[in-house]
This record gives sequence, structure tokens and C-alpha cells, in this order.
Amino acid sequence: MGLKVQPFLGHRLRARDPDTMQAQNYGQVPPQQYAPPQPQATRVIVTDFDMPFLSMMGFMIKAGVAAIPAAIILGIVVGGIGALFTACVAAMGAASH
Repeated sequence: MGLKVQPFLGHRLRARDPDTMQAQNYGQVPPQQYAPPQPQATRVIVTDFDMPFLSMMGFMIKAGVAAIPAAIILGIVVGGIGALFTACVAAMGAASH
């Protein structure tokens, strides 16, 4: 299982191998020149990536739009748990009187 990094739309990716602490530049690597397979998993710490501003802005807008339904679903779940807790507390109060 080797480290496979494929450039996406010309974005450059640099990573630091945590074992050797040497920076490795994986930017602009043709897809057929991946790192050779290794017998064990390799840990990699990404230290920098270069992304054009408009691509970053588009990604952030998509992430913001995707967060809206997630927030609605999370609100429904938290509201349901709160309603269940309120009902349990009210039932315990009514049972004690």
C-alpha cells in the first residue's frame, strides 16, 4: 500500500514524511509515476498545498451550501433530544406530586 498522490487541476501538494521529516514535493507528477507500492502503510503530514483563489472560493461556497441541510438535520435531532429530556423531567415531576 504505497502513497499515491495525483495532481488535481494543476494544484500542487507538498508533504512531510513524519519518519524522516524530509519535505517531498508531489506537485505536477504524471499519473503513471506514483510512488512504488510499499509493504506497510506510510504516514504523511501535509504541510502545504497551493490552490488558486477562485477554486478555493468555489469550494468554500459549496461547503457553505452543503452545511445548510446538515444544520437543519442537526437542529431537528438536538430538538428531539431536548423534547424527550423535557418530557422525562416533566413526567418525573408529575409522578412525585
